[in-house]
Amino acid sequence: PSIDNEAFVLPRGYMDASLWPAGDRVAQSCRYERVEADRLGGVAFWKRSNDGGPSEPEPGAPESLVVRPCYRQFYLRRGEADWNSDKVSQTGYENGIEEIGGFVYVGTTMYSSPTRLTVQLHSSDPGLPANADRVMETAIGGEGDLAILDWEPGEPAVATIRVPTGRLTARVSWHGLEAAEHHPDNDTGGDEVSPEYLTIDLWSYR
Repeated sequence: PSIDNEAFVLPRGYMDASLWPAGDRVAQSCRYERVEADRLGGVAFWKRSNDGGPSEPEPGAPESLVVRPCYRQFYLRRGEADWNSDKVSQTGYENGIEEIGGFVYVGTTMYSSPTRLTVQLHSSDPGLPANADRVMETAIGGEGDLAILDWEPGEPAVATIRVPTGRLTARVSWHGLEAAEHHPDNDTGGDEVSPEYLTIDLWSYR
């Protein structure tokens, strides 16, 4: 395709980095920004930015996901941050959340059952959610988009959230804790979706 096109589809594996953006980086000569990726279809969709460079993401509708934790945990990871699951502190485990150099541990009540998760980017603090059983916050450092990850290292991201540059605030809210604590699969896991669900609100750190 020609770089004069307003938008184009880049097949996965296209290696001419001098012409096309590679990974999550933007080729300055092309002045394109990544707006959507389809990891199952094997393509990345890019669109010419208005100002000659990547624009900041706009707040949007919540994204509903299902993560598959293990050992009662799943992760968030900013850009190319190190995989720091082995550095979570006891305080982090007790709080259910800890950020370590752009890598974030998030705790769940059930051992390994599929768990519903809603992630939303905001322009400012959206306020505390109603009826949450527990709410915790952390700042996320590093740079790059925010990947939502299951427990297993090396697995594809469940989703990748485009976020503003600079530090972020992440507020995690847990719902349905009592039902999850008393669920028969609490200590073993299973394929049934956990009654627990989490929301993660994101905005630029102030």
